[in-house]
Amino acid sequence: MRTHPTYTLLTTLAVVSLFTVLSLEAGTGGKPGKGPGWGTGLVSDEYSPGIGSDGKGIYVNDEEECVSVAVGSGDGFYQIRTVKNNDRCNSQTGEQRRYLTVDFGLYAHPDLDLEDVSSVENIPARFIARRAFSTRAETTGTPVDIHVLQVNGDGTTTQETAWLFRYQNWAAVSINPNGSRRISLGPEEATADLFEIVLRVNPKNGKVRTQEEHRGTFVLPFDVLAERQ
Repeated sequence: MRTHPTYTLLTTLAVVSLFTVLSLEAGTGGKPGKGPGWGTGLVSDEYSPGIGSDGKGIYVNDEEECVSVAVGSGDGFYQIRTVKNNDRCNSQTGEQRRYLTVDFGLYAHPDLDLEDVSSVENIPARFIARRAFSTRAETTGTPVDIHVLQVNGDGTTTQETAWLFRYQNWAAVSINPNGSRRISLGPEEATADLFEIVLRVNPKNGKVRTQEEHRGTFVLPFDVLAERQ
C-alpha cells in the first residue's frame, strides 16, 4: 500500500476547485457532456468506527436533492459532494440535506457538525478519491481525502472546508465487470489525520492565510461503490 503524499492545503483546494468546475460544466440534468461527467456513490455502513452513509440510499447527481457526484477524465478524479454549491442547497440544515457519517466509536473528537457531542457526526462533506477512475487505479490505488464543509451557527453550510481528513495510505480500487469501482480501506490501513482549517493573520503585513492544524489521528475505514452514469 502506498503512503499518501503530502499536499499543501492550497494545492488541495485548487485541484478540488478545478475539477469541481469542470464537473459542474460537464452536462445538465445529470447527463455528462464531453470530458468529466456524473456518477453515483454507494457508501457502506459496515464499519464502526468508520465512515458511513446518512441512511438515505445511494448518492446520485441530483439537482433537487442537492447532491453532486462527479467523475473526471484524465487521472480519474471522483467526488461525492453531499451539498451542491448554490444558495438553496447551502441553506439546508440537519436532516434536510445529505451527509456522510463519521462514527468515532470511543475516540475523543471535536464537534464537526455543531449538532451535539456524540460518537457519530453527521458531516456535510466532499469525499474525494483523486485517481479512482484512472486506467491504472487497480494497480496503484488512489489517495482519499474527506473535506468537511463549514457549518454555520444556524445549521446552514458554506462550501469552505472547516475540517480535513487525510488518509495516510492510498485506498484499494477494484474494478467490477460493469466498470464501477470499489474504493476501500479496511481497519488495518485506514489511518486518517484530522486537520482543522484555521485562518491566521500575519502581524507584520496583516495578510490572512489558511493553515492546517492537526487535531488527531483516527482509524476510520470505509467502502464506497463508485459508478459512472
